[in-house]
Amino acid sequence: MPFQPNEGTWGAVLNGCRREGNLGLATKVTDRLIELQPERAAGHLALLSNMYADVGQWEQTQMVRERVAALNAEKPAGTSWVNQNQSIMVVP
Repeated sequence: MPFQPNEGTWGAVLNGCRREGNLGLATKVTDRLIELQPERAAGHLALLSNMYADVGQWEQTQMVRERVAALNAEKPAGTSWVNQNQSIMVVP
């Protein structure tokens, strides 16, 4: 690869893993994302947990959720941007 992948690149790969159902690669990508963005670990792990749940791998789902709990991490709340009367509002 002619460049070092950043968080955005790894995030795109993780999204592709979810779309294609590649849990093995998703686990490795999640670990890499956590190295690069430890403050977002809970969000990355939540996605991985959901991927396991989607295919009924409940033991793996539980293990990932326990990993989140062990980090004492919380997934940050999402926000949306809304255009109302030509002004942008951020809605939690």
